[in-house]
Amino acid sequence: MLVNDFARAKPPERESAPPKVRSLNPQLAFLASLMDDIVTVPGTKFKIGLDGLIGLIPGVGDLATLVIASMFLQEAHRIGVSRWTRMRMVGNYLIDLTVGAIPLVGDAFDFGFKAHRRNFRLLQEHLEKHPDTIRGPGRFRVDLPLALLAAFVAGSALTLTMFFVPAWAGMERMDIGLTIAELTAPAGGTPALLSRLAWHMGNAVLFVLVYTAVLRYGQKQSTLRTGAIFGILFWLAGPMLLVPLVLNLWTPQPEIFMLDLGGGWTPAALNLGAYLFQGILAGGIYKHRTEHDSRVTFSQG
Repeated sequence: MLVNDFARAKPPERESAPPKVRSLNPQLAFLASLMDDIVTVPGTKFKIGLDGLIGLIPGVGDLATLVIASMFLQEAHRIGVSRWTRMRMVGNYLIDLTVGAIPLVGDAFDFGFKAHRRNFRLLQEHLEKHPDTIRGPGRFRVDLPLALLAAFVAGSALTLTMFFVPAWAGMERMDIGLTIAELTAPAGGTPALLSRLAWHMGNAVLFVLVYTAVLRYGQKQSTLRTGAIFGILFWLAGPMLLVPLVLNLWTPQPEIFMLDLGGGWTPAALNLGAYLFQGILAGGIYKHRTEHDSRVTFSQG
């Protein structure tokens, strides 16, 4: 009888409680230690991590830093740190990437600067000041530091893709950046390379600006799915329609059109893949910040 009564008993209803920020994602503590100070140099108190070691491999260290940076900045968004703190975090990563690119000096700098550890401390300081923040409903606002990081990563990915994939496929002419470079720097060389690079990075900045503005207007959060959708739309509006039309006003070269390269839909498909890659990266890295209303209180313990 008691068993049947227990089976029929309804679980007590729980009152819905607002989300509370109590602790950081433990994976971030592990990553900060792994990358910056997991091993103590024998005979000293100085610690080093994998960041300095993999930084010796060109490109690999920077890629690892960008991936982990996106995780730290998303955590900063989750716990609601101030815009100033997020700018400090982005600044730490920009210093790490910029100085780290200098041969020899940058490699030594990577061992000592410890950007991940610095930013982990910034997150800890926020939680020490606001251990149990209870927030009311809020609205999405554009997070400029995170948007800049998303534009940099997405632009770098698009640039590398368009520099190497078309050449590998024997369809280098499908890269509109190459046509732009020939128009702006006919002599070629470094000016043409910089012009091509500026085209792709500018493309990524424009993509992220439009992407964040549209999502903010519709009060939708950024996801991999929204990034992919915008990648497809940007591909249709840019390389397939608007850009070829504008370029054709300057020069009658038919090869700037994706479908006029003699490869059927293959160039267009490769270009679509590049824009999808850009969109997915931007969608995964970028997150709106939440601006809460005046009903923000703090628990009294």
